[in-house]
Formats: sequence, structure tokens, C-alpha cells
Amino acid sequence: MSNVLHIGKSEKFFDEFIPFITSEFKDLNHVFYLEGDWSKHIKLKKEISNFSKLTNFYSLILSLPSAEKIILHGMFSNVIVLLLLCVPSLLSKTVLLPWGGDIYKNNSNSLPDKVKRFFRGRLLRGIRFTSCAITGDIKFLEHVYNVKLKNIFNPMYLSNVVGDSEYFPLGSRVATSLNVMIGHSAFPINNHVAVFEEVKIRIPNCRVFCPLSYGNTEYAHNVKMLGDKIFGSNFVPLTSFMPPNDYYNFLKTIDIAIFDSERQIAASNIYHLLGYGKSVYINNKSTIYQQCLDLGLYIRDSHEIGKNRFDEEDLKKNVEIIKSIFSKEGLVDSWKNLFEA
Repeated sequence: MSNVLHIGKSEKFFDEFIPFITSEFKDLNHVFYLEGDWSKHIKLKKEISNFSKLTNFYSLILSLPSAEKIILHGMFSNVIVLLLLCVPSLLSKTVLLPWGGDIYKNNSNSLPDKVKRFFRGRLLRGIRFTSCAITGDIKFLEHVYNVKLKNIFNPMYLSNVVGDSEYFPLGSRVATSLNVMIGHSAFPINNHVAVFEEVKIRIPNCRVFCPLSYGNTEYAHNVKMLGDKIFGSNFVPLTSFMPPNDYYNFLKTIDIAIFDSERQIAASNIYHLLGYGKSVYINNKSTIYQQCLDLGLYIRDSHEIGKNRFDEEDLKKNVEIIKSIFSKEGLVDSWKNLFEA
């Protein structure tokens, strides 16, 4: 049985991904080394080793030569980048799944960032290929690191699969006001302050929902205070993690969603919202904005909030596109292509 080594950063979607990948590809032996405190989000403790611990890191080193493929879930760890570069033969069997947060950081002219980019550039020149759904992220990597990358289209995780695509039309629920979702996390890149001011003017008397369950705690507190001040009782901060199905059901109640980050964020949220026929505004500088247009999806720039209504036929078309691309079957096929490449 061939070994597939998964190396990455602890994140909540691994709780679904690990059972998925091990059950769909039983002919492969999947081994997971994740950095960080995964106990907060992940229940599958036996299947994961935290390579932050010295004994597990040593075990990881010993596992590398026998792995048929090394799946690098993001380039967050400088130690892993250096480790792979130390043994050039490992790069030819390494596949990178860029996340977004890993590729849009460390791009300043500071000496530490220049050093990180130097080693990351060497890694990118040697790896087998990349695999993700957002081609704009690959183009960004090619531009910043002056490399040419082969990419296999891949929604990557179950969190990007919209298994219950259905058109939930505006006003399908009993409500007296629109439900507006702003951002997806407690990070300043969501640009909450500017969006709050715009929504107050452009979409009056709406209910504003803000997911703030992860990110910067102090920033989340400030956003909550501002939201309460501007929208009063119509402001609903979401400060606790929801189980995936509960969160998806929450997204079905949203009428309008606004993502004003200039870099790629919230891909899973966006795919689900479009799959539910929701009106979605995205900053036109984000790579996912162009990705949506390339897929034929109908979205609007976040700087055009409330200026024009979304046509119902366009929203229904979005549902069908998402259903055809971001399905579980499509995810399985993408991983099959990755393992066979």
C-alpha cells in the first residue's frame, strides 16, 4: 500500500476531510502531520500527529523517503519548507495546495520576508505541481516567484463542496427585512468598518450578521462594539463556532453577502452562498472575484453595494454552475487526478 503524507496547519475542515480521503481512497495509506493545537477543531486525535512536538517531527522526517506523494496543505511552516529543500528528491513528489493566507503574507521588502520568499521560490521551482480551484492564486504565485506552475483543478476540501445546492429565493422565508452577512472572520482584511458605513446607507433597515468566531479576539470585540453602535438590535455577531451543517443552514437564511477583502478569502462561504442562490458582492481585486467570473458565475463588486438588484435568472444559473462543479463527485475526481498524476 502506497503512503501519502499530508503535512499542514491545523484547521477545522480536516475533521471532515480525513474520513473523506481515507474512505474514498482506501488503497492508499494516508498519514497526517498537522502543526498547531488541532484539539480545538478536530476530534480525530488518533489519525493526526502534531509535528510541533519533537518526537513527532522526528517521525515525520523518517516518513518522508517512503512516501509516494507528499501533500503540502499550505506553505505556512518555514521549517517544513526548509526540510523539503534539504532533500531535493522529495520535491519531485510534493504537491502544494495553496490556501490563500499562506501565499499573500510575507510579501513585504523586509529582510525576513525576502529570505522566506527566497526559500519558497526554490520550493515552488522543484515541486511536482499545485492543486487548487482558484487559478488567480496560481497566477499570483507565478508572478511573485517568477515560476511556471502546473495546476490540477481541485476544490480541495469537503468544506468547498455544496452538496445541497438549491435556489432559496429572496423573501422565501417569513421576514420583514433583508439579512446581510458581512465578512467571514475576525480579521481586519474583511474591512468591516467601511462596509458597515456603506450598508447603513445603501441597505437601510436590514439585519447584519457578522461571523467573528475565529481570528483576532480584540478586533472581533471592536467590530462587535461598532456593529452595535451602528445597527443596534439589528446587529447579530456570531462569536461561537457552529457545526458545519448548522452553519450551512445559517447561510441559507442570508439574502446578501459582502466580502470586501482585497485578497482571496472565504471561498467556501462564497461557493455555498452562490449555490443557495444568494446575492454576493466580492472585492474586484480578490482573485476569487475573477475566478467566479471565469466560471460564469454572476457576482458584483463590493464597491457597488445596493446599486442594482440581482436578476433572479442569474442567481438560478449560479446554483446550477455550483452544483455541476463543486460536488462531492467532482471533489473525488479531482483527488483521483492528483493521486494518479
